[in-house]
Amino acid sequence: MIERFLPGLDALLAEPLDTHSVSIAFPGDMDPNEREHRFGVFLDAELRIAGLGTCGGGTLIETLDDAGQWRPACAILDVDLTDLERGRAFCRDELVALGCPEGTLIQYDDQEDQWDGVAWQLNQPRSFDEDMLPYRDS
Repeated sequence: MIERFLPGLDALLAEPLDTHSVSIAFPGDMDPNEREHRFGVFLDAELRIAGLGTCGGGTLIETLDDAGQWRPACAILDVDLTDLERGRAFCRDELVALGCPEGTLIQYDDQEDQWDGVAWQLNQPRSFDEDMLPYRDS
């Protein structure tokens, strides 16, 4: 029965090949399920419908505090955009509509867009690189 609705959807379900990797960082300790269900599923669907990319997966970034204890710093959502400029603009609008917290970052290349709770500050120098943070070997 559902097969009659599937023709023509293959393009929306396919993973785009030529993409720009972008990370969306939500400040603080956000549960992976909250990250995915509050933001990830909606961004993925909207990006696919718009033909601008996909969204899925991510991680929790932890850093060492002054006492040497591991603390959650931010939750990362992985995004692949087919058009970096249009895709970033699209993500900014969608994230605000979904109620992203102040301090949300859209990181790309060596720059990021920062949400200050009122407006996006665009093309800022990247505030951190997750590959350069201390690694916690669980």
